[in-house]
Amino acid sequence: MDITSSEQLELEPIRSPSVATAPPVPSDGVLAFIDSTSGGINAAWRAALVARDHGRPLHLVSIQSHASDAAAAKALLQELALQLETRIQVRASTTAVASDMRECVTALAAGKDLVVVPRQPSESWADKVLGTLPERMLRWLAIPLLVVRRPANASYRRVLASVKLDADAERQIGAARFMARGQALRVFHVLEPGAEGSLRLADVSDLTVSLHRQRRLERAHLEIEALIDRAGARGAGASGLIAFGHVSRRVLDAARGHNAQLIVIGSGRRSAFGDVFCGGLVQDLVREAEADLLVLPLRQREA
Repeated sequence: MDITSSEQLELEPIRSPSVATAPPVPSDGVLAFIDSTSGGINAAWRAALVARDHGRPLHLVSIQSHASDAAAAKALLQELALQLETRIQVRASTTAVASDMRECVTALAAGKDLVVVPRQPSESWADKVLGTLPERMLRWLAIPLLVVRRPANASYRRVLASVKLDADAERQIGAARFMARGQALRVFHVLEPGAEGSLRLADVSDLTVSLHRQRRLERAHLEIEALIDRAGARGAGASGLIAFGHVSRRVLDAARGHNAQLIVIGSGRRSAFGDVFCGGLVQDLVREAEADLLVLPLRQREA
């Protein structure tokens, strides 16, 4: 059985290999929830590349509804783990269980550095209303979640960090720098036009609106450059970008324009009600972004 993704036949040479060994139920490292689809296999390879690049243990998990399915999934995981060790010298523990999805995810993810999951299309009515598995995991977990959509054939080099100009932004920029292996890190902020709309409703002149926008732009540039310096990302080639408009649309446009392989954003934990009826940047990017997505739980916004 060959479960190597066809897009992964040209994996980059190993620069600094690290072999991760771990007990069956470790408390740290990179945890990948996978299935037998091509998306699940890509998620496993991406998790392996991240574990290799940062010297972390790797754990592959498959959650099934029935014990017979779990037995088949175990064989798949073992074959995949053998390929990972052979191809990129990363060892992985494997776990296949028949269990309740939420209970198992929260138990196995406890104490991990990162959870990796494939991006899944919204196929069923329940997925469209309650969200796909990655969207639901964002409500269950309070640790970084990497949603994989692209083929995993090399480490991340082109990374876009979408930030608000607050204290949490430094952590997002630091995470983007940590994940990026090249010099193409962009820190992006969107200025929403809400204040300008209020000025226009007050019948303020176009010149005054333009001057107000220019002042906002200058302040945002100064703040984003200061954030990059405080996060220590200047040496990694980080630069700031500012745009006006709807946040989700501008982030998606910036990611395409930068040809980003990974988007890094932050999000406080929300309820299913909030996700269904309010939506938001995270939900838009999970469903529409062409790049992988790293979502960081932000304690400040959660509070």
